[in-house]
This record gives sequence, structure tokens and C-alpha cells, in this order.
Amino acid sequence: MRGKMRGRGICFSVAFVFLAGLMFVLFSPAQAAEPKTILIGDSNPLTGGGAYWGIGSKNALDLAMDKCNKAGGVTIKGQQYLFKIIHEDDKYKGSEAVKAINKLIFTDKVQFIVGPLGTAAVKAVQPITEAQKMVMIIDTYAGPDILRNMNYTFRAMVPPTHFAPSFFKWVKDKHPQLKTLIHIAANDATGWGATNGDNDACHALGMKVLGSEFFERGSTDFTAMVTRILSQNPDFLSMGGSPPGEAALLIKQAREMGYKGRIIHSGMLEPSQLGPIAGWENIEGIIQTGIGPEGPGVPKAMKQYFIDYEAKYGNVNSFAPYIYDMFDILVMGIKKANSLDSTKVRDAIEQMDEFDTIWGKARWGGKELYGNNHQLFRPTPVSIIKDKKLICLEMVTPQEVPPPSQEWHNRK
Repeated sequence: MRGKMRGRGICFSVAFVFLAGLMFVLFSPAQAAEPKTILIGDSNPLTGGGAYWGIGSKNALDLAMDKCNKAGGVTIKGQQYLFKIIHEDDKYKGSEAVKAINKLIFTDKVQFIVGPLGTAAVKAVQPITEAQKMVMIIDTYAGPDILRNMNYTFRAMVPPTHFAPSFFKWVKDKHPQLKTLIHIAANDATGWGATNGDNDACHALGMKVLGSEFFERGSTDFTAMVTRILSQNPDFLSMGGSPPGEAALLIKQAREMGYKGRIIHSGMLEPSQLGPIAGWENIEGIIQTGIGPEGPGVPKAMKQYFIDYEAKYGNVNSFAPYIYDMFDILVMGIKKANSLDSTKVRDAIEQMDEFDTIWGKARWGGKELYGNNHQLFRPTPVSIIKDKKLICLEMVTPQEVPPPSQEWHNRK
């Protein structure tokens, strides 16, 4: 009898342990639901004259996303989330950007937007993103009014409005013989914004702006423009707002027609994209704000970024690092908000203290100019093309309050 009771006790104990284990498996917090997905939309030029910038943007965002996902993504109120980026080609045109953003928001149902990089594209899509209360972190570097009266748009790229004063001061200090210029840019909002920012800075520094020239995107023949430029013989050509494709052809034709002066670009021109078209001897010495892995001015975190980028993609893109931090900024905002609600994420981004980026320390500002603190401020590189490479010479600090605008693009 005792044996039977002992046996029943053992059976009961085993059954209890089994049921307890089953309940633990079924209801334990450790057995939370599978990770959910946060969809991010990216609209950038993957084809056309701005393709080099757009492809670099895509790669940088994917690199940052992969790093975040491998680290576990984010946890919001106990639920784990991983990220997925949907990329669309806006061909560096406003009309195509509208198509891309409409697809991303209304078909793909993305929750946040990164990009576009073209000022014309951003302005075209803002009526949509603002109406949908869609947090959009943009990488356009022109358009001084692009943040005014905007509640959900943040600019992670420092535009010429803010960095041009420091950049051209460096140029003037290092090359005092450069006293006159003609600015050349695309004939759209991106080109106008770059023209105004660069010319305002040069004018404030005492450099003489002889004129501004504009071309249509996709142009291949710059003979008439170069002829006008040669008649004025400027000390340097300022080409901020000129995408790599058109810039390479323009430089080639200018040199072939006899222009001997300096070329300066307040944006990013990768030597490997210019040299084969413009001629390597024709791009030697171009001063710009692109950055590569070499030179005394490259920050330590930036060097590691380039190692990671090259390991993943097998090449270096001088524009990509400008985009890399955009993803991290969005993730920081989501974590700080502990929510996917767009307004809460917006508020969290606005309230960020100074934070680290691959460029160095960064902060939000711009309220005096834009009415909000949606403009990122972080160090800007000064680089030069030398022996087919982009060499970073120094980092300069952008200026939060720019010189008065002369509206150069409206002048005849």
C-alpha cells in the first residue's frame, strides 16, 4: 500500500513539474512575441546625375540599420522591434520624389522617412509628409527656408547657409589670392540655395561675386556658359549645387577651353567619379567639403566608419558618411520617446542633448533662423583632391546665424 502511495506521489510530482514547466513556457515574459518590424522609407536618386550621392545614401543607411538590428534593434514598452528600409529612386527630381513618397507612405505604410537629398525633392514632398505627421529626416544641403513652418522635418545635413561662412573663410585664409568668383549650379531649388549660401558667405568675406550661372539638369554642353565665364576671368569657379555628373563635364569643357583658375565645390565630389570624365589633371587641387578615409582632419570615429563601409561594399563613397548618422538619430529619437507615435518621436528628437556622431559632437539648433531647432550642427570637413585621392585637411565649425542673404539667384 505504501508502495502504491509512493508511486502515486511520484507521478503527481512529475505531473506537477510538467504542468509548471508548461505554464512557464507559455506565459513567461521571456517568451515574448517575435520581433516586430519598423518600416522606414528612403527616397534618394539611384539613377541620373545625383546617383553617386543616392547610392552612397542607400548604402550608408543599410550599414547603420544592419548594425542596429544585429545589436537587437529597439525595445518599446517590452516589445522588440527590428528595422527594415524600403528604398525608392527619385531620380533627383521633385516630381519623382512625390511618386516615391506617396508609394512609401500610402502603399508600403512606412512609419518614418529618411531623405530626400535634393532641395527640390524635399520641397515637393513636404506638403504630403507634414500633413501625414510623418517625421522626415532630410539630407539636403540647400534651401534656407526648408525648415520654416515645418513641424516634422529635421535636417541632418549642414547646409551652405551655415557651413559656407566657415568653409570660405578657410579658403580665404589659406589662399588669399582668390578674390573673385563666378558661381555655377543647377537651375532649381537645390542650385539656388547653394548659390545664395555660397555667394552670401563670399560676399561677407570681401570676395567679389562676378556673377552666377545656372544649367538645366542633364545638360552636356556648357560651351556658351564657359565662354561667358572666360570673358570675366574669375579667380575661381564656385560649383556648390552642381551634381557630380554635370560637374565632371563642365570641368572638362572649362579646362579644354582654357580656364586656368581654381575650382571650389562647397559640396561633395568623389575623385573616382570625376577623374575618368573630367580628366585627372583637371580635377587636381579641387577644394570641397567631401570626406574620405585619408588626411589629418579625419575624426577617429569616421575612420572606423570607412573601414566598416569598405568591408561591406568594397569601395569608398565620399557622400555616404553624411547620411550614416540620420538612421542613428531616428533610432535615438524612438528610444527616447519609447514610442512609435510620430509626434512623440518628433518631440524626443527636439529634446536631445548634445550627442556623438562620426563627425564629432552634434546638437540641434536654428531656432533664430527657422523658428524651430530642427537643424543639425556638427563639424564640416575641408578637403582637397590630391593624386586622385580626397584628403581631409581640417574640420571647421558651422555658423548658426548666417550673413544676410542677397538673393543672388534672382539677379539677372
